[in-house]
This record gives sequence, structure tokens and C-alpha cells, in this order.
Amino acid sequence: MKRSILLLIAFLILFCLAACDPKVTPAAPLPENARFVYRGHEALDNGTLGRYPEFEPLFGDQHFLLQDEFQNPDAPKERTISINGVDYTLPYLTSRYRINEPEPFDIYESATQESRIYASFLPNGGGLVSFSDSPLYEYKFIETDLSENGAEYFQNLADQAIKRYYKANPAAYRVSVETEQHLSREDGGRSPIYEGFVSEQQDLSYSLCVRNYCFTYTKYAKNTPTQETIQVKVRQDGRIVWLSTRYPGSMDAYTDFEVPEDKIREAAQEIAKNAVNSISYDEITCKAGAITLCLDQNSEPYYRVEVTVRIVFKEGFSDIRSREYTDELFLVAEEPERQS
Repeated sequence: MKRSILLLIAFLILFCLAACDPKVTPAAPLPENARFVYRGHEALDNGTLGRYPEFEPLFGDQHFLLQDEFQNPDAPKERTISINGVDYTLPYLTSRYRINEPEPFDIYESATQESRIYASFLPNGGGLVSFSDSPLYEYKFIETDLSENGAEYFQNLADQAIKRYYKANPAAYRVSVETEQHLSREDGGRSPIYEGFVSEQQDLSYSLCVRNYCFTYTKYAKNTPTQETIQVKVRQDGRIVWLSTRYPGSMDAYTDFEVPEDKIREAAQEIAKNAVNSISYDEITCKAGAITLCLDQNSEPYYRVEVTVRIVFKEGFSDIRSREYTDELFLVAEEPERQS
């Protein structure tokens, strides 16, 4: 009898824990005849693909949230964070939303003699969202250079950072790296960003510089990248100078989700062509590129599709004979029974 009561109590505890776990339920597989419906766009350059009829009512607070800064009365007045073995106590500054994300974050900021420390947290005492350590003056030459330890050494530092500050498992992400080179003011500012680690040959002309190794951790759904990312920048002396996370844990339920890339690209091309069908042109070419699986604030999946359109105008229609636009479309899968 006593054992039965203990088993019942254990079952109830497990049931309550499962009921309280706010996991996202992945969408069911799409039917073959599902179509993809336009839900907005975001220009990536100075141009724009055109004025879509559905743009105004569907792009806004309902799906993609953007709000000005505001004061959160429930935010703690100070937050303390330990980075690189140093404790920083930062006063509260302001709060704001990050575009497309449902929760705002609280921003804390403080300046030392050498740098400005910036950190943002989830609201009302929540976990760390981002951290940056920015020098107030020129980038000073750093004699300590651990780059001879190789990429593995610095990635291990980045792995430890995301484990500590975001409780994340590096193995659940795919990692890419870029190398930033910041020159001292007297040498002219900043050099280009290189993919991977900078070689000794590339370093020869940049002797007075500070390098950051930028690791980006991306959660994937099968072979398709998602919006869930973590970025860590490690300075050449091993110092963490930047941390940032987007949508932590939100894509866990979608890692085995099949993204119908061909159908999405076809839909994006058709939408991009329709957007400019009133323009007098001799030729139009459309190319749909990278696809990213995202969630809106209601945890409904949508797709960001990078689209490039090149238009060759009719003679005399425009002073510019041809023009190319790069845009990013937001597409939502719609099943046949939901179509009106």
C-alpha cells in the first residue's frame, strides 16, 4: 500500500512537470498540395521589390513585433554578471523589443576607464541575452596572442561560454567562424573580415591589430538553418568580448522538421515576379536563395527566403537600363482546407 502511494505521488510529480514544460509542438507534415502565402518582406538593400497588396494588414504587431524603447518598472535596478573572471555590476538603462521576438529585454550598461560594458537580459530578472565589452578609445595592440593554439582552442572557449551563460549544448548546433581584424587608430581603423582563422600571410600587413574570432552557433532543421543562433566573439588573448543569443531553445521541436525547399523557392520566385508585373520591362530574372525556418510570436512556423530580382527596363522607360534588388520574403505554409 505504501509503495503504491509513493508510485502515485511520483507519477503525479512527473505529470505536473510535463504539463508545465512549455515545449513547442512541431507542425504536422505538409500535404503535397500545400501552397505558400506571402506574409511580408524586409528589404536587404536600398531597393524594394514593390508594393505588395497584402503588405499593410499582415506585416505588423500580429506577426513581426517591433517596439520603441520603454521603461520597465519591474526590472531589477542592478544586475551583476561575471565575464572573464571579473564581476560587473551594471545599472538598469532601458527596455526594448528585438524585431520579431515576443519578449522584450532589459538593458544594463556601465563604463570603465577603458571600455563600455553592455548587457541585456530577459525581463524581470531573467537570463542573459547579450553582452558586449567595447573599448572607449582606439584598439590597443595586444601582445598576448594565443592564435598559435589554433581554431580548436578558441572554439573550446566559445563552447564553454555558451554552456555557462546560456546552458546550451554546443553539439546541438552547427558552428561557423569568421575573423575580424581591428586596427589601431594610427593604422587607419578596421580591416576586412576573413572567413576562418587569419593566416600568417594575411597578418603581415596588419601588425598593429586586435583580432576577434567570431563563432556563430546555428540550430538546424534537418539541413535547413533556423533563426535560433548564438554568437560568441573571442579576442586573440582569449577574452570574451561579445555574447548574443536569438530564440534560445525555440527550435528544439523542429530539428527533424522537413522543409520543402524546392516548393518554397518556386513560390518565392512567383511572388517576386508578380511584385513588379506592372513595370514596363524587357527582361526579368528572379533567383530565390537562402531559406531560414522561423517562428512568429504565436510559435507558428514561417520561412524567410532571400530573393534577388534583376529587371531590364524597356528603352526610354527609365534612366537606369537595369536594376537589381535583394529582398527577404516571409512565407507561410497554408494547407488546402485553410485557403479561402
